[in-house]
Parts: sequence; C-alpha cells; structure tokens
Amino acid sequence: MQQAYDLYKTMKANHWEPEDVPMGKDIEQWRDPKTVTDIERWIIRMGIGYFSAAEGIVGDNIQHVVRELVTAPELKLVLGRHAHEENIHADSLLYMISSLGINPHECEAMFEDVKSITAKNEFVNKVSQDLRRDLDMTVLANKQLLAKNIFVFGQCMEGTQFYGLFGMILSLYRQNKFPGIGQMFRYTLRDESNHIELFRNLFMDLIEENREIWTPEFKEELAAKDESPVVRLYIASGAQRLTIEQRTPIVEALLQHAEDADDHNLPLMYWYAAEPVASQGPARAVALLGKSKIPKLREYITRRMAATSSEKKTADAKAP
Repeated sequence: MQQAYDLYKTMKANHWEPEDVPMGKDIEQWRDPKTVTDIERWIIRMGIGYFSAAEGIVGDNIQHVVRELVTAPELKLVLGRHAHEENIHADSLLYMISSLGINPHECEAMFEDVKSITAKNEFVNKVSQDLRRDLDMTVLANKQLLAKNIFVFGQCMEGTQFYGLFGMILSLYRQNKFPGIGQMFRYTLRDESNHIELFRNLFMDLIEENREIWTPEFKEELAAKDESPVVRLYIASGAQRLTIEQRTPIVEALLQHAEDADDHNLPLMYWYAAEPVASQGPARAVALLGKSKIPKLREYITRRMAATSSEKKTADAKAP
C-alpha cells in the first residue's frame, strides 16, 4: 500500500484552486466576435457541459462505491483525495461559467444536442449502480462487478473519454485562445493522469490478489457480449493499459465484431490494443488473424507479421 500513499502525497502536492487562475483574457476573447468563432464557442460550452456532469459522476462513484468497498487505510486516503480533486474540477467549471457569463442551461443542452454524451453517461451510471447495494465481496460475481467498475471508470472514462475532450480544449489553448480555461484544463489533465494510475494499480492488484476474477467468461463479458459500440470503444482503450497476457483474450473478442468494420474509430482503437500482441511473434499474429472479422485489421496484422519477419532477418544478419 506504500504505492497508494506515495500517490496520495503527489496528488496533495499538486493542489490548485480555480480562483488562482486569471480569466481576464478569456473574458476579452469570449466577448470579441472577431477573435473566437461560433464553433470554438460551441467547443467551450460542450466541454463545460460534459465535464460538469461527468466529474460529478466520477466523484460520486469514488465516494459511494469504490471507497466503501476497499479496506486498506492508504486506499481510503488516496480515494478521498481523488474525490476531492473531482470537486475542484467541478468548481473550476462553475468559475468558467460565471466568468464568461454563460447561461448554465446552454451547457446542459449539450446532453440533448450530443447524443453520444448521453449514451456514455448512461453506460457509466449503470456500471456504478450495479454496486450500490449490500454485497458479499467474497462472492466471485461481486468481485467481478468491482473489477469492471474500476476498469470502466479508471481506464475508459477518465482515460479515453476525458482525454478526448482535453485534446479539443487544449487545441484552442495552443492557439493562444482561452488561456485561463486552458490552464485549468492542464491542471485537470495532470490530476486525471494520477487518477488513471491509481485505478490502474487498483485494478491490477485486485486481479493479482483474486485470480479467480480473470475468467474467460469475464473477459468475454468485457469485450464480446456488450452490444454497444460505445462500450467497446472504452474497452479497446482500457485494454491498451493491460499486459500482453491480460489484453490478448479481450483483443481476440473485439476483433470478432464484424459490424465495426466501417466504424470511423473502432478498427483503429482495436489495432492500437492488438498491435503489441501481434508483435510478439508469428504464432500470436496468426491467432489474431484467424479470429479477426474486420478486413482492415487483417491487413494491419499481415503487415505487422511481414515487418516483424523483416526485422528478425536484419537482426540475424547483423549477429556475429
């Protein structure tokens, strides 16, 4: 548990307050129709609208689900800090809204305008609600519910979901637009990096200490049985943070979703998770090739096999 305590001290040392960030330039740019486009204003409203709900969902799950189920005092300490940082992030969003004079209802409308936001939040809320009852944590199914919760919230939501939006906001910051908002999102990004590490370590420790969790059925549940492409996107992202052995069965299940072949994002996300597996050698690559029902992925795997073979021949030629 020393790892958890060390992370707590790092998080505490990173403490920041929204009011310490000046918003004068942001207000000036927001009011100038020549400086900021309507699309850029929409990005700001969408970012604030999404995060205002998402930060609350994450914080609530930490306090009332995960922190209630762990027993080590170091974990309770660092999870308490994690929840506190989610409150700081929520406070920063209120600071942005009040500074720019944005109607809060315009931000809330993003849940009606952007259907994927609604779908994502409904999914993570369902994962959280599954653990909001008295549970016997000696029962395998309940341990698996906790593992799924930690995986989804840590690697998928605070990982993929949050980082995708960070990129949009920080792209404006890099253009010298909204420096105050950009700085607060940079602080938030720093915090979320620690949150991801915390939940990744917690997930790995939970699996290590309870090997019975990692059943073929559980892996299939994560990757294969869910009909939502949003869920599969989360899983593909989270799998990239697992070891080769842990991610392999998840990747094999994802590659069998032929219906994802024409999706704009999913084949590439699957490949990012699958490429390290395919690089392990011909046997692993051939196994993936045999399971994949996505043409683009079969092409990528074949290319990786050829590249690996070429690299081996070059290395063998150079060997004394």
